Amino acid sequence: MAQGYRAFAWLAVMSSLWSLARTPASAQDVPNQTIRIMSPYPTGGLGDILPRIVAAGLREPTGATLMTENIPD
Repeated sequence: MAQGYRAFAWLAVMSSLWSLARTPASAQDVPNQTIRIMSPYPTGGLGDILPRIVAAGLREPTGATLMTENIPD
């Protein structure tokens, strides 16, 4: 009895995984609002420059408005 149940459970899991693998992924739209990138480091350091480089790189392909903010502790 337990062997039959295990085989059925395995078959159910594999068929559900197969159906998930076969469905196409749906892309989400870029948000219309401003995307804020927050950096916990003070202005002018490497922790400030890298988020600005990332924002500049993402701005062009997405067309979204990105803003970097520094929030030092």
